[in-house]
Formats: sequence, C-alpha cells, structure tokens
Amino acid sequence: VVSDITLHQIQSMLAKVEHHHFLYEQWNLKKVDPYGGRTVINLYGPPGTGKSFCAEAIAAALGKRIIRVSYAEIESKYVGDTPKNIKAAFAKAKQDDALLFFDEADSILGRRLTNVTQSADHGVNVSRSVMLIELDRFDGITIFATNLASNYDSAFVRRILGHIEMPLPNSTGRERLWRLHIPQE
Repeated sequence: VVSDITLHQIQSMLAKVEHHHFLYEQWNLKKVDPYGGRTVINLYGPPGTGKSFCAEAIAAALGKRIIRVSYAEIESKYVGDTPKNIKAAFAKAKQDDALLFFDEADSILGRRLTNVTQSADHGVNVSRSVMLIELDRFDGITIFATNLASNYDSAFVRRILGHIEMPLPNSTGRERLWRLHIPQE
C-alpha cells in the first residue's frame, strides 16, 4: 500500500530492470551511459513507511532472492575487515544472482572524511571507497533504504538510478493498511 506517485516510481524502476538488455544492447545506450548496467535504487522516508518491505516486494517482482546487509554486519573493529565484508556481500549477490539490500544505508554511504587525523578516519574513507568501487563493478540490483538520505556522500548519490520517497500513508492509505492487516473481529 503506497501512494500512486510512489507506485509509479517503483514500476518505472522495474521497467528499467526488465528492459535493460533492449535499452543498453539493442538501442546501444551503453555508449553514452557506460555504467548503465548498474541499478541502484534508494528508498527514503521516515521510519515505518515500508522501505524494507518495498525492497522485498521489488525482489519478489523480479524473481530474485534478497540479501540483506546491515551496517552492524559489515562494520568491524579490525583494520581492513570492513572493506573485505563489503566485497564479500557483493560477491555473494553476484554468485547467487540476488538483489543486494542495504538497510540504514546512511551509516555506510555517509560523507567521506576530509580531515583525517586517526587511523579510524582513514578506515572509514577506505570502506566508503571500496563501496563505490564495488557499486561500479556490480551489474546487479542494489537497494538502499534510509531515514537520512541527506547524509549520503555525493559520490553515492550520483550512482543512484532512482530515489523513491516512501512517505507516511495518508488517511486513505492507513485505512487500506488497516483493512489488510486488522482482522474483521
């Protein structure tokens, strides 16, 4: 249950994925858009608006398994492990032809640090650089979900094919949700 605008945006993203071969091979759009194989979707909005559920629905619509990645799963206190974990997530998604879903993505896609004074700061920048490289190499589908899209580094924003706002439902949407999820009794 989403607004008509949100549903249209989701359907547009699905159409791009479903017709990718036609657009980039037959129409040769890869000539002007060499990174066109990359499909990165950003779902943003307040908590509880269905971003994670939407990512699952997109995976189901495409007939793909979803691999969920959270910051807690990839972040490591050991130097070098976080970039390895990022690479492993992308490798697993490629191996399984799965959709890669990063929840609370602002934790991973935040702005790179310009005043690096500690090794931890350097580690953050290295992790974000690895994430950018892996996104460029990955020809599958990646979905980010966040409550704080304004915190994204601009380099990540440029790689996102579509930003889909997931607003709180209006009164009609709430009524539809209640009818679907609250028993008649």
